Amino acid sequence: MCRLTAVLVGMALAGCWAAAGEETKPNSPGIRVFLGTPVPYRVVPMETFSAFVKDWDDGDAQLHRNMFHTAVIRNLDDWNEVFAPAVVMGDDRLSAPDEAVFEYLAFLVVARITPPVSEEEENPLSVAALRKNSGGNLLELSYRYDPEPTLLRGDMRAKSVLLVAVPKEEIPAEGAGNEIRFSQVFDSLYKQLPDGAHE
Repeated sequence: MCRLTAVLVGMALAGCWAAAGEETKPNSPGIRVFLGTPVPYRVVPMETFSAFVKDWDDGDAQLHRNMFHTAVIRNLDDWNEVFAPAVVMGDDRLSAPDEAVFEYLAFLVVARITPPVSEEEENPLSVAALRKNSGGNLLELSYRYDPEPTLLRGDMRAKSVLLVAVPKEEIPAEGAGNEIRFSQVFDSLYKQLPDGAHE
């Protein structure tokens, strides 16, 4: 088994995960927080793989009518629908996890059109919370992103990607009555949330 596969599978088995705090209610009116059980997760840096998110909008490449894209990746076929290999001379990184990884892990993806981000800057997308309802049929990933500065037509832009590894057993099965939801929490609201509503 390759080193990358061993690391990812090791994450699933060893329990080196972040969790999103205790269930709590918001104390500020107008702020919506999904109440549920925190689910363990691990943010995987996109630099781990030699891959990039495919274009998801066939419209104006400059405007991108849909500024964000979300996906649930349960297997290698799902991965290949979202990501494409980045062919770089001398780069020995894998373009995708080994198929064995998907026996233990699934991935949640949030991709967003943003201003270019340098290697020194942090990913503008981050996890605010990952929670599951008591019935186990609803999983919600809340993520943080404040769209600053405003993107104008003609501005340089890039795709920022949040890749979140989740134990496979925490992912609701596909089918009627089951749902995986993505919601954005703006930074200004995130800072108003009570302790315990986020990491």
